[in-house]
Amino acid sequence: MSDGHTLRFVSASPYSLTVEFGRIHGKDTMLVTAAASGGSGDYAYNFAAYVLDRVENGYTELGPGRSVQVRTDTGSARVGAVELPRGAYIVMVNVLDRATGAFKHSQQQVVSSLRSPPPDQALVA
Repeated sequence: MSDGHTLRFVSASPYSLTVEFGRIHGKDTMLVTAAASGGSGDYAYNFAAYVLDRVENGYTELGPGRSVQVRTDTGSARVGAVELPRGAYIVMVNVLDRATGAFKHSQQQVVSSLRSPPPDQALVA
């Protein structure tokens, strides 16, 4: 969908999911978030990642991560998140809709910022 300025992915049916990644910078780490939409809204997340400059080491399973509340364009949302040291990664997430059984695998290259984090982070609680 487009609002004329930005493009946003939306689910095509009650059984299709979409996932959007985000990041919140800390002093020495970054919180990588995965926001699923579509389906029932009752999601289980499972994360993994590999370091871009050490691909030969394979990926590391990170597990379900934690649930965090983040600010969005329309208010706030509860999303899955994992904390990683600053660096460059491919972050992978499997999302399962517990109510419908819908499943989505998504991955994103995530690179931390070299500058200090802004004073008002997007993390709500």
